Amino acid sequence: EGAGALKGGKGALEELHSAWLQVQQWVVAKDQKLETQAKHALVLSAHERRHGRPGAAMAELLRIAKTKEGPPSKKVIAEIRSVCKQMGWAHLDEYYDEVTFKLFP
Repeated sequence: EGAGALKGGKGALEELHSAWLQVQQWVVAKDQKLETQAKHALVLSAHERRHGRPGAAMAELLRIAKTKEGPPSKKVIAEIRSVCKQMGWAHLDEYYDEVTFKLFP
């Protein structure tokens, strides 16, 4: 096997293309449906929180929550509240508790 060849006989470019196709299933464009963006935000939030970056998790969740396409889902609000609790932001947790009752009576 020559230079640039990887395990299984794949060349570096083939491996890169394969990895790129796998990444594309998780990349969400801004013009995709809100539901798809919300799913991506929830996965990204969980990843960021597990790596000790709750602020990055919150930023992604708030981007979805503040969209003009409609109210955020109950799951997104629950995740926002969870991040608020993790960061010790009781005031913001209380605010989103009220938002939950207003949107989902």
